[in-house]
Amino acid sequence: VEKVFKTPSGKVLLCVSKQKLVYTTEKNGIPFAPNHSAPRFLNLISEEKVLQVNWQSGSSQELLCGILTDQRLVIVNPELHILASINSQKHSPILSCLWCEFSLLFTTNTHLSFMTLDGVVRNLRILDHPNLILCGVYPDRVLFGYKNREDDKGVGKSELRYLAIGLIDP
Repeated sequence: VEKVFKTPSGKVLLCVSKQKLVYTTEKNGIPFAPNHSAPRFLNLISEEKVLQVNWQSGSSQELLCGILTDQRLVIVNPELHILASINSQKHSPILSCLWCEFSLLFTTNTHLSFMTLDGVVRNLRILDHPNLILCGVYPDRVLFGYKNREDDKGVGKSELRYLAIGLIDP
């Protein structure tokens, strides 16, 4: 097992192992597949690395998961069936992602964009700083983190920045 990501319930895990993202349960802190249900898999592309996993929260609907890898951004359901996907090879590299209702916001070096469940991708805004990482989403603003330039001693400071933008209608 290379990486482990918790799920909202805390009783199941997403594990990266042997070029597969595995959705399994946990028993005594050890991932295992119960006899009555086999683990579910999402096959990764050769040399693909999972960078970030975000679960949609606050919904009574079926849970959705946004998975950011070094090659793509994917929205999957709990069975790990792909609902929508974007290849980051065709765009600027995708740096981060966070849920906003039923859309997955993401950043590239130049844009704040979103992907819907049916795979529609739209740019929301051109970003004035490169390498902004999504930290929080609110109805009227988005919070970003970024590393400021290094000083003479080679020390860089992380800073937070917000962008006022109307994401959700009142």
